[in-house]
Amino acid sequence: MTDTSHTSPDDILAKIRAKRSEHEHRKSAALTPLPPQREYEGQGLSDRLWEDCHDEERWLPEGFWFAFLVLAILATGGALAIWLGLDLLAAAIRSLAMLIEGML
Repeated sequence: MTDTSHTSPDDILAKIRAKRSEHEHRKSAALTPLPPQREYEGQGLSDRLWEDCHDEERWLPEGFWFAFLVLAILATGGALAIWLGLDLLAAAIRSLAMLIEGML
């Protein structure tokens, strides 16, 4: 009636792997080869950026003045906030002292 010969699981896995390998080989053969990395259009931009970063004549990094300006604003604002806070604290202490003096 029917053929009852069984194949082992290892044989089945080997057949699946062979088909998968054949399929992967055909799929990769259909792709066009990639050009070398130097032939990309954007490669010149990265070279220029690298040269700009490693230029001997530049003695400050690119964002130095912006960072310096932000730091100066933060430091000045912080000092002003401390000064005004101490001024308000002194005014509160004086008014509290006058209130206590008026009660006595």
